[in-house]
Amino acid sequence: MQSARSRFIDTTYERVHAGDPDVFAECFTPDFTYHGPESKMMSPDGALHGENAIRAMYAFNNGDKGSWGKVEREIIVEVETKDRLFRVMRWTAQKPYKAYAGFDKLPPDMKVKTEVFILYTFRDGKICDEFFAYDTLGYFIDMAQGDMKKAAAALSNFAPMMENQKASGAGGEVQFPAFPAKK
Repeated sequence: MQSARSRFIDTTYERVHAGDPDVFAECFTPDFTYHGPESKMMSPDGALHGENAIRAMYAFNNGDKGSWGKVEREIIVEVETKDRLFRVMRWTAQKPYKAYAGFDKLPPDMKVKTEVFILYTFRDGKICDEFFAYDTLGYFIDMAQGDMKKAAAALSNFAPMMENQKASGAGGEVQFPAFPAKK
């Protein structure tokens, strides 16, 4: 059975992924910090901050959903303390239908899994920090179906996009667009 804090995280991130413009003020501290593999390439300090971090998560999620026919997240392990919640999750993507992460074409019946480690820190009932990591290299090797040369080529193809994003920050943090307007 999930704790109230665990359910809060699930509901909060459903709202983030849906582009709810009110989610930041209601669920995150103003100084929220997001640390993840992608953020290391988008900010001088390797993290994204405040509402911009939430808009980045929305963009990342829509990028995943926009390339795969099915994306699932499953909680494998969850540990909670007074002000932290740690999760190991399994992220599974199936049926790619367009280019993704530096790969021009993936087999349409492909299914890849990766384990994700997330540490949420809370202050005053809101999320103030998220540290997120996954086996990035293993993920690319899986998409390359074990071919290290293909995985390396995909990472090389992926690099210019990330460098362009970093450059768009002009020495600061890359800024992500606002959530879509409420209907």
